[in-house]
Amino acid sequence: MDYLNILSGVTGRQKRVTLADLHKIWEEKQAPKLSKSKITYYRTAWRRLELLHERDIKGINLDDMQDIVDNAPGEYYPKRDMKVLLSQLYQIALKREQIDRNRAEFIDLPDCPKSKKDGFSREERAAIWKDYEAGHAFTGYVLIMIYTGMRVGELYKIQKSNVFLDKQYMIGGIKSDAGIDRVIPIADKILPIVQEKYNNCADRLIEMRQEDFYDQYAEMIDRTKIRGLNPHCC
Repeated sequence: MDYLNILSGVTGRQKRVTLADLHKIWEEKQAPKLSKSKITYYRTAWRRLELLHERDIKGINLDDMQDIVDNAPGEYYPKRDMKVLLSQLYQIALKREQIDRNRAEFIDLPDCPKSKKDGFSREERAAIWKDYEAGHAFTGYVLIMIYTGMRVGELYKIQKSNVFLDKQYMIGGIKSDAGIDRVIPIADKILPIVQEKYNNCADRLIEMRQEDFYDQYAEMIDRTKIRGLNPHCC
């Protein structure tokens, strides 16, 4: 009888899951898929989340996360890494039905800085082309940004219906001072790339999650051995 009571008590309790428990799973399952530079960023982000490590995932509220992100050193990019890492940990918990929503998605970030563009050199552009021609389809997006002058946010706003391959231009990006979408020429050199992306998208020219974009961009930087400029420098 005592054994049955003990067994009933153990099975009746729901296991306490901490953020550190989820991070261990993340390290085993997701970290190996990332570039070395991205892992470094996320390790820094994880250290800055130390106050949450041993907290029960169900007991962490949005204010807890927001306060830690707000008080972390740095501006947009390191805080974005913290938010992305938290969101990935919450996704693990969601898949395991340990929580019912991803609170990390609602963390507010400071504005992304408008930094002075420091473009890739001719040699770096050649390395990017070589990477694309080696079969890395993602790198095509980087080349599109280089040859159109678009930033990441602008690229994500390009709708398929506003891409005119026959006339070699797109309409979209950020609104101009005149209040209308600007015309973005498609250079001959990248026309086949835009055609390939056009043929493989449903509604927008790029449809991957932005966090996946940044992960793959970091992997491209590692492969090509070029300077680790952020995507806004394309």
